Amino acid sequence: HGASGNITADTTAPVFIAPVAGRIVNVVGNLTVNGEDGTDAFSLAFDVKKNGTSVASTLPAIAKAAGSGQKDTFAAGTGITQAVLKTDGSEIVAAGDAITVVYDITRTTPEVEAAGPSVLVVFEPYAG
Repeated sequence: HGASGNITADTTAPVFIAPVAGRIVNVVGNLTVNGEDGTDAFSLAFDVKKNGTSVASTLPAIAKAAGSGQKDTFAAGTGITQAVLKTDGSEIVAAGDAITVVYDITRTTPEVEAAGPSVLVVFEPYAG
């Protein structure tokens, strides 16, 4: 899923409806423009949910420490938190399950807003 424009409040968006059973094996967040604030906390987390339940015990996130410009959570780095998926069955998907993302923003009044968020949900179908 991708969104255009600035993210100034938590935003929920659909990602996909699972066509078959499988499991989510990774979640990667991306920002076209990372928000910046010289003094206040700033971060954007990508909370992917299956039927309303988070699939990650550690949400992928991009913080102000990551710096300006395009940023993603594919690789670890300063200000980057990679996803750690749950292993309690939350990552297991049945056909018809709804996968959504909450772009969860922590901000005061940044000098530059976060813009162009997107999330990649890596889905591995079961052999059938």
